Amino acid sequence: MRKPYVLLADDLRDKSSSDWQRSTAIKNATKFMADRLKLNIKMIYIDNIAKKSHHLKSFDFKRATEWKNQVQAFHRQANKQFNQDVDLTIQPGSPSEQIIETVNTSPKPELLIMGTRNRKTLKSLFLGSVCEDVLRHSRQPVMVLGPKALSYKFNRSRKEKLNIVLFSDLKHNSINAEEYARSLAKELDANLTVCFSVGDQVLEIKYNVYSGGFVADNIEETFKAIYANAARSLQKKIRTLKTKGVHVEGKLLTQESQLANIISAEIKRGYDLVIMGTRGRSKVLRAFVGSSTRSAVLNSVVPIIVVPS
Repeated sequence: MRKPYVLLADDLRDKSSSDWQRSTAIKNATKFMADRLKLNIKMIYIDNIAKKSHHLKSFDFKRATEWKNQVQAFHRQANKQFNQDVDLTIQPGSPSEQIIETVNTSPKPELLIMGTRNRKTLKSLFLGSVCEDVLRHSRQPVMVLGPKALSYKFNRSRKEKLNIVLFSDLKHNSINAEEYARSLAKELDANLTVCFSVGDQVLEIKYNVYSGGFVADNIEETFKAIYANAARSLQKKIRTLKTKGVHVEGKLLTQESQLANIISAEIKRGYDLVIMGTRGRSKVLRAFVGSSTRSAVLNSVVPIIVVPS
């Protein structure tokens, strides 16, 4: 039986300082997760032939030989860095299509790790990028290191507990993310915090109510009831997770603000990993990849693991 593995999507040809920083960061993340979870490592590099075909007028044997030597040297370096025989695959074609096909074809990886490119504008940095294409179509968890997470240090000893935060809407779309967070926290012997935001819901209700011009006398009691119901729902979820052997606590986010702002502020409170769900109409997903709020993930100072719903 083939041993479970983590898949690292990297670019061998990038040479700029930012490319080098991104590559180093995702390698460090891969080594950390593979060591802690006892996984093999597979690396995939997509050689985008279509993008550069107009430069190829004839076969250059010398350049091809140099490229072969570069790949072999890279493979030897990876084997040494990861302290295992790394499975390196080079595929021609579209980066997003090939990565998606690889991650969704058996044997599937336990986790895909990749970074985002540091473009000059938020629009080109994330929305429409290879990273977002993969997030939208991957059927396996994906760890994303945004530009500000590249400096995160994966240097915790096994005696130091990691702090994982899960953002959940406590609905069906978050079930897979909740189960993945529980399993990962248990395997890593980490602390898990489940955050549920109700403040953004109250803000939306207040806007609709007050902008309509008619405010019921008992409106404040309604808001109190919303907060109370949210607290009960969160505590119910926490009790369920605790029965599964995880050190977990709940945190009700009551700040009346946009969800992206709430999440971004919470991430900065000393967590090591962020976990969230992706598909359907998950408001947590929209907060990260929506056109008006993508800065949340771009400004995250820690890696984010996105779990398909």
